[in-house]
Amino acid sequence: MFDKKEYQKEYYKKNKDKVKEYKKKYYKENKDKLKDKAMPYRVKNRERIKENAKEYRIKNKDKNNAYAKEYYRENKDKIKESIKEYRIKNKDKLNEYGKEYYQNNKDKIKEYAKEYYKKNKDKEKNHGS
Repeated sequence: MFDKKEYQKEYYKKNKDKVKEYKKKYYKENKDKLKDKAMPYRVKNRERIKENAKEYRIKNKDKNNAYAKEYYRENKDKIKESIKEYRIKNKDKLNEYGKEYYQNNKDKIKEYAKEYYKKNKDKEKNHGS
């Protein structure tokens, strides 16, 4: 018996790049039409979509974490490079965010710093003797 899903999986594996190119091209050509169809549905079912996404993340937490770790291992250099580029490009924005965070959390930061220095001071005393 012919199994359509199995055939589709095999076809996708063999022609992955070709399929991706076709999907990109189709999306670019029909972007507005697709948005017009999707937006009313998303607005109407916003809560259900959020709930389903949350359930999916909880259910597949281990699988997603494993995937993320594997992806990071394979693309470590690329990720680090993109982070550097982002930090250079958005230096002012990041500085502004840091200042704002500091202003809003001064007490927390000072408390953490006291605790941190106290811990490290105790460690130094123990190592020195």
